[in-house]
Amino acid sequence: MFDGFKLYSPNRELLGYLKDVLSASVEHEINKLSQMEIELVPDETAITPGMFLEWDGQDYLIQTVTDIKDAKGNYAHITAEIAPAELLGDILPSLELNVGTAAEALTEILGGNRFGWTVGTVEVEGTASMGKQEYKSRLELLLEVPKLWGGVLAWDTKSKKVDLLNSLGTDNGVRLSYRKNLKELERTVDRREFGTRLYALGKDNLTTAGVNGTGLDYIDADTAAAYGIHDYVWKTDITSGDRLYAAALAKIELIKQPRCSYIVKVADLSILVGYEDYALSLGDTVWIKDEDLGIEAKSTVVKVTEYPLWPEEKEMVIDTVPLSYRQMEYNLAKLLQTVEESKDVWDRARLIEEDTLAEYGMKDYGQNVEFTFSNSYYQQPVIFASLQKVNAEANEPLSAFMLQTEAITGLDEYNNLIYTGARVKVIGGPASLPGYKINLLAFCTDPAGA
Repeated sequence: MFDGFKLYSPNRELLGYLKDVLSASVEHEINKLSQMEIELVPDETAITPGMFLEWDGQDYLIQTVTDIKDAKGNYAHITAEIAPAELLGDILPSLELNVGTAAEALTEILGGNRFGWTVGTVEVEGTASMGKQEYKSRLELLLEVPKLWGGVLAWDTKSKKVDLLNSLGTDNGVRLSYRKNLKELERTVDRREFGTRLYALGKDNLTTAGVNGTGLDYIDADTAAAYGIHDYVWKTDITSGDRLYAAALAKIELIKQPRCSYIVKVADLSILVGYEDYALSLGDTVWIKDEDLGIEAKSTVVKVTEYPLWPEEKEMVIDTVPLSYRQMEYNLAKLLQTVEESKDVWDRARLIEEDTLAEYGMKDYGQNVEFTFSNSYYQQPVIFASLQKVNAEANEPLSAFMLQTEAITGLDEYNNLIYTGARVKVIGGPASLPGYKINLLAFCTDPAGA
């Protein structure tokens, strides 16, 4: 029997070790709480919800204890979640975060919590906002942070620190082929979020007919010939035809082929021929090649299930839509919402002189592009950028991409916050794209002192 679980009281006092464990599994998933399930033969130690279990250097909060009597005999079934689950019992009556960094958001959310959790390492940059939240637990608010700012949450339950990292895992160049490794892979094809013909409908049934160059109220994906015509209707509150068209182009890249996930069921991935030097973990990057569906994409290990009684066994879920792509639609919606909320500012854009706009212009495509303005601004600027093809011979992007813009902040001589520039980040897509430039289409706000 396995004796590797330490049992602690709710006050973290060591009570001993679990005995006679029959089975155990621990499931890890990106930006979710790790889940533990254990079956064991009860002994004289009373195990109750609120106690903690330690495994692999992390503490898990026991949530349920079920006593069972069936053909297998008398045993107990225990469920537990990684220790930050205790923050579900700490409610904030009201919280609203204006434009700020992820570190500031985490500090606000965790400030004064009754369980002693603090902010650890924050790698994610940029600013975002969280609208007014009422009577939400600190855990619920924490889980919203990567949706708004990006990144991946990580927990150190011994020091009670919350990290927000740019990514988990590594890219060791592992490549998986469905046809090559048929015995080791299980493939699930999901067509629920799939379409090759997109009807994008904005507010009051606005369509892209007037701006998409065809006059039709839909756009077709480049996969329509391979998969046939499959209609998809997408509704938003966008009020501008141009913005609706830009959003539709990003949306169709996300849905233009069936979404696939692969479950890897092996004793150890490194035992597979060709992968002897590799072992995959949560957040690791792999290349998926599925010749049957014509898919070749860089993907992410999004879920890992471990079995502590048999540590050599793992089950992994690999999604053909990488984490950065799954966040893309949310970020796009957030950007468009910002544009719509700043409509009055956009309406003043025509007041900006053409020679002022000329200082922004276009820059070569890259992961990070920075525009610097000649003036300082006390109000956050509204920025809109696009990817523009400048070389007719340039190859079309093979994967979906999106541009995310953010203001550059600083302090004036009186220590007042000012905005002095813009940074463009590429979400998804290739690292370099010859023949393309990033075009800053508009920048508008009132200058400092105006």
